[in-house]
Amino acid sequence: MNSEEIKIITFLNNFNKKFEKNKLRFITNKKVFNSSFLFFFHLSRSKDLQAFYFKDLLLNFFSKSEKVSPGSSYYLSKLIVQSYFKNNEKLEFKDIQKNIENTKKYFSSIVNKDYLEMFFEIISFAGPDATLVCQKTNNNKIKVSKYNSSFFNIEIDPRFRDVFFKNNKEMTKTFITVVLDAYIERESEIMTLIEKSIKDKLPVLLVCRGMSDYAVKSLREIMIKNKAYVLPYTSKFINDDPFMFKDLSEALQLDIVSSEFGDIVSKAVIEKSKLKSLKVSPEKIYFSNIDKNLVEKINKKLSETNNQSLKDYLLKRKKRLSSNVVEINIPNNMTQFLYEIKNLILCYNNILIYGLVRDCSGKIRLKKEIEYNNILSENFLKTFKSIGFVVRQK
Repeated sequence: MNSEEIKIITFLNNFNKKFEKNKLRFITNKKVFNSSFLFFFHLSRSKDLQAFYFKDLLLNFFSKSEKVSPGSSYYLSKLIVQSYFKNNEKLEFKDIQKNIENTKKYFSSIVNKDYLEMFFEIISFAGPDATLVCQKTNNNKIKVSKYNSSFFNIEIDPRFRDVFFKNNKEMTKTFITVVLDAYIERESEIMTLIEKSIKDKLPVLLVCRGMSDYAVKSLREIMIKNKAYVLPYTSKFINDDPFMFKDLSEALQLDIVSSEFGDIVSKAVIEKSKLKSLKVSPEKIYFSNIDKNLVEKINKKLSETNNQSLKDYLLKRKKRLSSNVVEINIPNNMTQFLYEIKNLILCYNNILIYGLVRDCSGKIRLKKEIEYNNILSENFLKTFKSIGFVVRQK
């Protein structure tokens, strides 16, 4: 053991005890703000920590822990201290049911009773598939409201923005709607669709991969001359969102037009188009009713994978398809409640996806928090003990 190791482990041990005894305070709105989720906040601002050469290494590991679950870095700190002196001896944990009773028991150990009761009232009101949105408000009371608002973040081609959204932020109309998984080089590729728009006197909502300058110029001229309206929403293929067009087409209950499927574009844009009543803005396409089967497919995949990156992406897909949105407006002077609620929502989602465990003393913890922090503490100590020198940059 070198002196630097002992100093850091001793610092963490003392810091843990201060946090447990509520000796670390944060003041906001002239009130003392205590929370189980504030460990990393206090640690990162500790003046004593700044004296250590390894502070950046330590904070990097603790930051990773917080990304798994808010407040998780406190458990990591405890684990590092215990592992250092007990030769990586680990507690035994057993899986338990992720029911409402066990969830309440876990939350009661990390948040005060009043906040907990309000949180579960909100959860009960929201329902199992809701997307919860917290925000500050100038109101004097907490307001919780529910509405349907599924949407996809996809932008109208900026060269058409001034045509349709110069004086309004959004519109709701019945569109001839089609999803085209292709880049449009010439307006002739979609001329049959334009002709249908002129004949039926209905605007077209066209989702595609992009349009050439030539196609845009020609299309704008046709629109002015014939009073036809085509709203092209474009999105290039994005590596971190490969299922964008698939989800969008299923949400619209449309088949994708693509040459990969053997489609002749000029013919398929008519055959695979449908009339849809939709609300659109320059950056979004909104939906009122989405097929629940699509969400259920995503839920099934979530339960079958342990890959964190895949889970994050599946949750992203689920969020844009979840029509049940619950908006929680919290007064500006209730900063702590807003902070607690936001973190409880993250923990609640963590429980739904990964589950809960109980240690030998009967204490309930998040399963993901335990598994990931065991790895982090082991990796931290290995890295920590393997460093033989420090380079100072002045």
